Amino acid sequence: MKLTAEAIKRMDMVDILTLYYGLSFTRKGEGHVCLSPFTDEKEASFFVREVDGHWLYKDFSGDSSGTMIDFVMHKEGLNSPKEAIVYLSNLLDQDGVGCPVSPSKPIGPSYDVDYIYRKLQSNDISVCKEYLSNRGISQEVIEELCSRGLVLHNLKHDRSYCCFVVYNSHGVLQCLDNHEIGGSNKFVLGKKHSFSLDWSELCEAESVFVCEGIIDYLSMKVLEGMDMYGIALLGKEVGMIDPALFSKARVVLSCLDTDKAGFSAYLDLQALFSDKECSVFKTGSHEDPNEYLQSLRDGNPTKAFLSSKEKRRIYEEYTQSSNKSTVAARWGINRSYMYQIVRECQEMIDEGYNNRRVGRVRKNKPQTLQEAMDRIASLESEKEEIIHEKEKLWATGEFMKVRLKWSEIENAELRGEKVDPTKEKPSRKRRIKKKKKKRY
Repeated sequence: MKLTAEAIKRMDMVDILTLYYGLSFTRKGEGHVCLSPFTDEKEASFFVREVDGHWLYKDFSGDSSGTMIDFVMHKEGLNSPKEAIVYLSNLLDQDGVGCPVSPSKPIGPSYDVDYIYRKLQSNDISVCKEYLSNRGISQEVIEELCSRGLVLHNLKHDRSYCCFVVYNSHGVLQCLDNHEIGGSNKFVLGKKHSFSLDWSELCEAESVFVCEGIIDYLSMKVLEGMDMYGIALLGKEVGMIDPALFSKARVVLSCLDTDKAGFSAYLDLQALFSDKECSVFKTGSHEDPNEYLQSLRDGNPTKAFLSSKEKRRIYEEYTQSSNKSTVAARWGINRSYMYQIVRECQEMIDEGYNNRRVGRVRKNKPQTLQEAMDRIASLESEKEEIIHEKEKLWATGEFMKVRLKWSEIENAELRGEKVDPTKEKPSRKRRIKKKKKKRY
């Protein structure tokens, strides 16, 4: 495969350096960063990013920069760009099977995705089924993928990749999305395009979801059921979604990652579908739907906190709605959690009826736990007011006793009586009346 300098500059440098040079990148801002392949460093200072369709790198520790051609010249000790182009052509010449490309710019007419697809069809996909099962994907979803021929096994440099076949809404092959089995490497062959199993159903769905990758998309199918429809962006911008896809949708559920980029994409989603109700799928402390799905499988779910009032409202909406999935989507929770809330509410209602005494219900008796808690809070408030009023009356009574005592003392002094303040009442001089002698 003969490559041109322009084609090499447009190839995804992150995928090539990850696949052929074993570098491990992390996302940082608009680019990617990893440890320098030229120096022995402990803090990442090797940056890669795409600028105007060309991929560039900058190594701050080794003080080198440039395109993929410059990287190969520096790394392999080559003397000219021509030698680097020949080296890359030989490195990538594997019938196109392992050649990563830019999201929107294939490297040339010799790059035939259909040919690669036909070549990979003969490979055994049992290892891919096991990979998906280990990621928490149910057998129902796996069989659906396999029956449609959407999973292939790609072998590249003694590494196995689970390869997802991506078609557009017209059934035309767009790209092959490769996920390393037993590793973290990923690359796309062809022009990146959104993935979905539901192209024909999306236009009629009342609730839809949007996620970033195919694994997250499949995880949502496990969590919400096959009748919950959506798309995986697969590297595409939110603004590139065709609004006609969700023409009849009332609820758009965001299942994007919980990082900074995912939050920014959610804001774009709100702006694009401002006429619809946009909510976030709650994964607790987990970063994406697949991580959340695996936590459920491992028996350690982390669910978002819902108050008792919110749970009661969910239960009321559930009992009144004919489409249960829309209730879960509106609240941004998966249906398994919604069913658990419904069961809890029903158990509390049953327990309440079982504990009721036979006879007429007392007037104004609380009917729910929340009403009982409100009644207790009200009674405690009334009790505090009564205690305060009682203390106030006692203090007033004591004060009046003192005033009465001093008034009695003042009156006694005015009458010329001897007053003893230590006694409760002033003492009076007793007048002894002489008895009159009787005359006979």
